[in-house]
Amino acid sequence: MIIRKPYAFLIKNFKKIHVVLLLLSLFVAYRLFDVSSFVGEFMDFGIYDSYNNSISRHITFLLQIALILIVIGCCALILLLRHKKKPWKAYLIPLVEYFALIFVLSMVKGFFNSYTDGVSSTDLRMSRDLLMIFLIAQLPAIGIFIMRTFGLDINKFSFNTDEEFLELSEADREEIEVRLDIDKNTIKRTFRRLFRNIGYVYKEHKLICNTIIGLILIVIIYNVYALVFITNKSYKQGEEYNANGYTITVKDAYYTNKDGSGNVISDKSYFVVVDLSITNNIEKRKVDMNNFHLKSGTSDYTTTTKMYESEFSDFGECVDSVLELRRGGTLNTIIVYKVSKNNNSNFALYYQEKNNNNTLRKIKLNLKDVSKIKKAIKYKIGDNIKINAYNLKDTITFDDFLISNTATYTTRSCSGGDCSSVEKSFNANEGENILKISFGSVGLESKNLIDFLNKYGKIIYKDSEGIMQEISIESALDRSYMGKYVYIKIPSDISSNSNFKIRITLRDNRYDYSFN
Repeated sequence: MIIRKPYAFLIKNFKKIHVVLLLLSLFVAYRLFDVSSFVGEFMDFGIYDSYNNSISRHITFLLQIALILIVIGCCALILLLRHKKKPWKAYLIPLVEYFALIFVLSMVKGFFNSYTDGVSSTDLRMSRDLLMIFLIAQLPAIGIFIMRTFGLDINKFSFNTDEEFLELSEADREEIEVRLDIDKNTIKRTFRRLFRNIGYVYKEHKLICNTIIGLILIVIIYNVYALVFITNKSYKQGEEYNANGYTITVKDAYYTNKDGSGNVISDKSYFVVVDLSITNNIEKRKVDMNNFHLKSGTSDYTTTTKMYESEFSDFGECVDSVLELRRGGTLNTIIVYKVSKNNNSNFALYYQEKNNNNTLRKIKLNLKDVSKIKKAIKYKIGDNIKINAYNLKDTITFDDFLISNTATYTTRSCSGGDCSSVEKSFNANEGENILKISFGSVGLESKNLIDFLNKYGKIIYKDSEGIMQEISIESALDRSYMGKYVYIKIPSDISSNSNFKIRITLRDNRYDYSFN
């Protein structure tokens, strides 16, 4: 295969190349001014809106391509001028400057792509100062391109001037034969000669070569770092993550097939419950919960919204798939996913970023398997039950109890602006007794406790035939009253001489409180 040496082409298009380089450098200067203004505004106010005004709108793809083309053009001109033994060192100014600028802009873009509210704006100070330096330092490079565009003599605009200046010769038009058949010895000699010549060039220009090699290594290392730890970074549970103007934190994640009372919801499916917080950092808008996806292998699960809200109310509150959130507002919520049975590993939460790349950001989950109920902790009258599970933290004590078919309670009666306490009585239904329990609690009043026992409690006893029975807890009194008492309906099989217990099952925790 026959190819021509590139020198003749470069000489003939010497001015055209400089015109292109001049236009590219002016475009870079314009875009660099915009980037510098953006960074300066961020330094002044400390606000970054990645959703509406991301860094990718300022450090654009065209800007990066323009920088690369300028670097390539300068390298080609340096090779040409060195070949023609003409002054070439002036082109080192734009070469080094624009090459270093690629690195600086990569640092700026990396900072904003990984920006969180906890990062100080002062971390960007060096990059801001470098941008200002490069903004001014472009003037010499632009000046070189202008001079070469208009020729050594500004009064003349002739392409012949450059051909004469560079002494276009027949050797520059020589063809080079490239053989397609492979000769190992020739290849070895070529590589040895190449490495030998590279060694000569390196020894002659050691400082310049070391500088370029250092910059290349820095750019490569930084881009590898950005690819692994910024662009494709995986976040851990409990780690803050910023995307689309939100700060997202996964606080906990659970795996179970039971509701808060320990009842099996489904024999065919399990559930993953993700407890997270979302803070809106920009103007009032709607939060789309459908942007969160749960993945395991090839399986992709979406939110069940509020379908299983009551079953997992002990973990938190479910919200609709789209919810409006004010600026600075924080949403604490749970997301419930219905998943395949017997698959409690390798689950990860993905958040779909609405950027130019529509990135799916991975958040690794450390699932807590709460499907197995722990062995019951046993208590008796007067003992303190210290409950520290999920959304309930309290200490409950059953101080005393009374079983009868009649009970008294105290209520408030008001007449003519005067109020007084009145004692009233009520009777149990046929076939039932009333269990009156006096209790102590830090945060629960009578109504709260009876609702709690109704949801999470059972009464376990032996009936008249000696068979163990388990019944739900139901209030015997449907009106308001005073004092820390609860009135519970019980079968007439349970009397003052009976042994029975109240079993409280709160998710995977179980408490047995015996009444003798």
